[in-house]
Amino acid sequence: MAPAAGCALYARLEEPGSYAADALPTLLLFGVGFMLAFGALNMRASSGLRPADKGVGTAVYQAAVPFGAVVVLVVVALLLGRGDGAGPATGDGLAYQDALLLVTAVAGAGALVALAGALRRSP
Repeated sequence: MAPAAGCALYARLEEPGSYAADALPTLLLFGVGFMLAFGALNMRASSGLRPADKGVGTAVYQAAVPFGAVVVLVVVALLLGRGDGAGPATGDGLAYQDALLLVTAVAGAGALVALAGALRRSP
């Protein structure tokens, strides 16, 4: 939930101003959210596996996490690079907003998956 809150906090800005007031709170929320979730997600991903399969299952999970991040990063880069080529630094607000919307949607989807997992009882 913290990464989604960070995105929402950052999305409220029309144009980012200072690093300390605008970017840093979002980065801190992302960092705290991922730090708190990493261990729990890792344990949950391997909890239903037989002991003999835990090594492979954990390795697949560990590979899937950065793969998902790379896919989102590529799509964000494509969104930021479209249009007049000016990018967010020179006022291409639409590409910037679309990229931020994608990151916010991914963070929100992650929060919903985490909530669904928390509400589901373990076998």
